[in-house]
Amino acid sequence: MSKSDLFNKAPKASLVVFTDLINPDILSLLAAQQHLSLVAKRDNVNYLLAAISAAHPTARFRSPAMRQLLLQEQSPLSACEWRVLGFRLSGAAIRPSAPIS
Repeated sequence: MSKSDLFNKAPKASLVVFTDLINPDILSLLAAQQHLSLVAKRDNVNYLLAAISAAHPTARFRSPAMRQLLLQEQSPLSACEWRVLGFRLSGAAIRPSAPIS
């Protein structure tokens, strides 16, 4: 089910994102979504439970590591980073274009 399908069927749904992402630019894109709570995998699992408990369409939860990451200086994503992000969001597998030696 895609995000648009989910929100067409349940527009008031709140989601908890449990992630290993550390790029503050990408995290800020996620943080801008009112219905998302963000929990970093590096945080204690109890924060995941707190985020689930706090899930509400008008409330957001940020774990401590997520709050720290979101405070970091942001720089715009490059054109290549946007393409890779687009591929990832569409579900495409990303492989290196050149062999790594």
